[in-house]
Amino acid sequence: MIPSQPCSLSNIRNFVSTAVEAMCSSRSCIATLLLSTLAPAASLRAVTRTPVLLRRPPITPPALHASAEGAILRCRDLKTSADVTLVGTMHYNPASIELARTAVLDAAERGSLTAVMIESCPTRWNRTLTEQPAGSLLRKIFDNEMQAAAEAGEEFGAELVLADQPIEDTGRRLGSLLSLTLVQLLTPWKGGWTAIADDFSAGLSELSAPDGIGVTDLLRADVLLSSPIALVRYPVAILARYPLLLGFFVGASAVSGYLGSGADGAAVDEATRLAMLDDGEYLREVAAAIGFAILETVVLGRVMLVGLIEERNFVLARNIRRACLGARRRRGAREVVVILGAAHLNGVQKLLTGSRIV
Repeated sequence: MIPSQPCSLSNIRNFVSTAVEAMCSSRSCIATLLLSTLAPAASLRAVTRTPVLLRRPPITPPALHASAEGAILRCRDLKTSADVTLVGTMHYNPASIELARTAVLDAAERGSLTAVMIESCPTRWNRTLTEQPAGSLLRKIFDNEMQAAAEAGEEFGAELVLADQPIEDTGRRLGSLLSLTLVQLLTPWKGGWTAIADDFSAGLSELSAPDGIGVTDLLRADVLLSSPIALVRYPVAILARYPLLLGFFVGASAVSGYLGSGADGAAVDEATRLAMLDDGEYLREVAAAIGFAILETVVLGRVMLVGLIEERNFVLARNIRRACLGARRRRGAREVVVILGAAHLNGVQKLLTGSRIV
């Protein structure tokens, strides 16, 4: 029989303290058990679609940073607390294709895969599936990371989400940026040059992050060794889908060849032509070439950094967060794997972990 003790304030305080310590200790043990359960299985064959409650990740505050693993960034969305795996790729590169496929399979093996997102839009994706469906010859010739990831996710019932804005919107925006840049170059007294410089600064900042990936993460040996294949596949695939571009390049080459020939039709060597100029003409030629190169860099650089990187990063991050909201409503599976061009990784990661209003 337990002897009775007087119910004093001191005894109550001791009891509460002991109870809190016991709760913290048991909570720590449960967290350890959950983490050990989350360790990836040795073989993908062990994956099952049946939800397992013990595989649900422990509830922790959302991480405000990302962890980098080569060309992969793992982070937790600030607003939804869903896990996001950002996979940076070089388009059509065999090493990147394998990286994308492996990232999807690893998430499936962990039992956390909810959705696979790819940097594409309905227009581009439907055209890809129509022209090179799974199992076709063109699918093998123009093997790419988007289809590889989508097909891997489909095996495990993961939802496929297109993360990019319509290509039509991108085209219109690039055209307006090009016009705006030309106008602002000609009106520096109205702040045109300042606006261009500000856009360059903002665009370049999207390419880096304190805890993001660096150049060495992207230029791994396997990626570099496979890059010649990508450099052939990518332009050929684009020209095959858009024959008008092929006609443009052929026409431009013909015009360039004609302009580079002499009056009798014989090609004039550039070194010979420059040697025929006097000192004044030679300096003017060099100055004009340098000026044109600077102009080309400013115009195309601003258009690419703003229209293709910075603004699309916001679109990608917003669509990823929308997919994370869907993932939050599912029990057990709460990871979204996103396949992106490597230039988007750091900018998208910063938006997901640093902003609640994207």
